Amino acid sequence: MSTTSDGNTYFFVCFGSAELKFGVPTAMAEKIAESTRSSVKKAKVNIAVAIDNGEKAIFDAFRRELHRNPKASKKIAPFIISCCLLSKEALENPDARGFVLEISHSIFPSWSADATAPVADGASGREQPKTYVHYRAMAGRDEIDAFVASRRAEALG
Repeated sequence: MSTTSDGNTYFFVCFGSAELKFGVPTAMAEKIAESTRSSVKKAKVNIAVAIDNGEKAIFDAFRRELHRNPKASKKIAPFIISCCLLSKEALENPDARGFVLEISHSIFPSWSADATAPVADGASGREQPKTYVHYRAMAGRDEIDAFVASRRAEALG
């Protein structure tokens, strides 16, 4: 992974209108991901299971609105960093220095051309709709800022 001019890697997480955006030194992000990778190997767990568990913790924190609390958001940051840096998108884009993690009820990410397609979950009004997690690797902070701006522009309508 290369570094940005300021030496940081940036993360943006969104779930509905809830958002969390932060940057950390790239070396620290790599250490967190490597620590997670080592823990997964020691526990002899599949990396996909570890990512799924991290995604559940992130979703739960957002559902309970813990992302708004600075102390709590610092506790979920390692989950976000690990999930993003161990994702397929990060592996396919080793030079990425920015990551978007989107939690939604759509099988398609908001940036997909298919994002407006109806969700065929079979969820009735009484059941909770299924939650999906989407990742996007980007070049860095400027691209994330542009993504956030376009997302807010779409929300305004």
